[in-house]
Amino acid sequence: GSRQFEIVGLKDVNVYLPWPRAYEVRLEFDVETREVLPGLQGDGGGFIDLFATGATTVGRWGFQGNIGYNMALESDHDSSMVHISGHVDYMVTDQLFPTIELNVFSITDSGDRSPFDFEGIDLVNFGSRDGGTVTTLAIGGRYVLNRNIRFGFAYEQPVSNRKDIMDHRVYLDMVISL
Repeated sequence: GSRQFEIVGLKDVNVYLPWPRAYEVRLEFDVETREVLPGLQGDGGGFIDLFATGATTVGRWGFQGNIGYNMALESDHDSSMVHISGHVDYMVTDQLFPTIELNVFSITDSGDRSPFDFEGIDLVNFGSRDGGTVTTLAIGGRYVLNRNIRFGFAYEQPVSNRKDIMDHRVYLDMVISL
């Protein structure tokens, strides 16, 4: 049979330009022009993701939040969106932190690349013609093994009527600090 896709080179490379404090600019561009999944992702002009983020603690409570605008450089190809996230955690012990997060992904300018009536939220940009707003809730926790190793997990699902490509997802991570 024929091959459906070929993995070649790098697509959607992100460059982070940290500014003082909690502001950051993210630029996304392609390194190679050959297609990974033809017409699906990475064939546009890229994105500029402008966002601000902040964090603080009050006693045993931790609060984090961010707001940003992921602007497609080719608006007739890719969709642009506003993204907002809020995170709260509580230090039960020095090692255990239950967490809860609320995320909003709102398409402000739909692309014109695909006929889909859904978008890829934060996973993939389909350039759909019918963008909307998806709100998700994640519940999880973080476990600190020692000063250099932390583990995290979360379960996330949409709480809005619109789901787009997300039914639910599970996150697992390990952070190693040197």
